Amino acid sequence: MDLKVAGLSMVQFYFLSIILNLSGGYALVAGGLPPRSRTIEGFRDFFEDPIVRLVVGILALATGALKFLTPIRGDIPIVGDFLPAVGGMGVGVTLLLERYHEDDAPPEAAEPSTSAEPSSPAAAKSAKSRVSPRGEPNAFERLFLDHKGVIGLVGIIAGVVHFLFPMVIFL
Repeated sequence: MDLKVAGLSMVQFYFLSIILNLSGGYALVAGGLPPRSRTIEGFRDFFEDPIVRLVVGILALATGALKFLTPIRGDIPIVGDFLPAVGGMGVGVTLLLERYHEDDAPPEAAEPSTSAEPSSPAAAKSAKSRVSPRGEPNAFERLFLDHKGVIGLVGIIAGVVHFLFPMVIFL
């Protein structure tokens, strides 16, 4: 009985990995896709919500890390779920880095003033306070943030291939 319960939970964990790779990959790629229909725009709007991106990023990172430790159906540990684990971790890290380095200022505050009035010292101080206190991303973070479209595609491909070929090694 214990083996059946353990196998069932592994299948659920396997499905969670697939869903998070697909949704996290789409969240990273969706901004660069042309508008197609109202339904697609609804998905895009949903995945552009910062809270949704944060939750998907945390879950994808955690699931990807746990995929290294929990192979499905007797696969070789670490090697058996390598592609979906790396894809999930890459998608999760990228979504979390985006959220971490996101500017917290409202969009209208970020736009430069077009008035011809000279700016006052108070206005200059206010503009400086809108700069993100986190600073610029370092080179490692830039690697993820500059290639988020590629990482999103890797996540989508890992999810689809892992769904189609569940018992193939490295997938």
